[in-house]
Amino acid sequence: MVTLTGLQVSEYSHPDENKAMQALNKTKWLKDLLNWVSDKNNIYNLKVSILGSCIEVTESDMPELYSLVSEVCRTLDYAPVPRIYMYHDSVFDIDIFPGVKPVLKVPDFIVNEFDREMLRFQFGKAVSALKADTCQMRMLAKSIRLTMGLIPGLGTAAAVLLADWSRKAGLTEDRGGLLACQDLRTAERALMRMAGMPLRYLDSDRISEYIKACQDSNQVSSLVQSAMTLQRTEVWNNDRILELYKWHYSGQYDDIIEEYE
Repeated sequence: MVTLTGLQVSEYSHPDENKAMQALNKTKWLKDLLNWVSDKNNIYNLKVSILGSCIEVTESDMPELYSLVSEVCRTLDYAPVPRIYMYHDSVFDIDIFPGVKPVLKVPDFIVNEFDREMLRFQFGKAVSALKADTCQMRMLAKSIRLTMGLIPGLGTAAAVLLADWSRKAGLTEDRGGLLACQDLRTAERALMRMAGMPLRYLDSDRISEYIKACQDSNQVSSLVQSAMTLQRTEVWNNDRILELYKWHYSGQYDDIIEEYE
């Protein structure tokens, strides 16, 4: 495993995320919204909700999990190691709460479903978001409909811009996950499981066939999906698999790894 000491998110960020962020930065309401999200009372309430519904697991409780998260942080050159809270749910997303001591809210489902390397990819995505310091933006994107009435003039256009950035940021986080696990098949297995493929069918032949099918249908599906995508905050699963595959074989992934070897 290559430790990427000195790695910057800008070295692997998706170009479309950069364009989406530039569009957001031109808006007048973004700063007000970020101030609202980062308000101490709101952060406090979020953490209280975690304390009320989740179980904090310490290094002594789950040493293997903490060891894995520590390895991911070291690989991506991020500190400090976040605190981990577990809760019961059949979802894949890890919720992220920034701060002096950041918190990862982890569903028990992925710990039970994913092997160690798939978990390395999944935690790599979360640590990448922490490293990019975009967690407040993530909170905004996830609560677009709730926030639309809070700031005067905030409406559909704002929701579309935030959703667009969120989708593109997801592609950057997938790249961070790959850099954390440093194995494309592991990343593809995790993404295909998240897309709905049962674990017992995640072999190399099926992954190759699936990626080819995504490539063949990409032009048609992009036209059909465009109208349904505007306020969607998560990138389409098939697009995520294909985008990460293309980035890996573009040579940019290898360039980063070779630079830090």
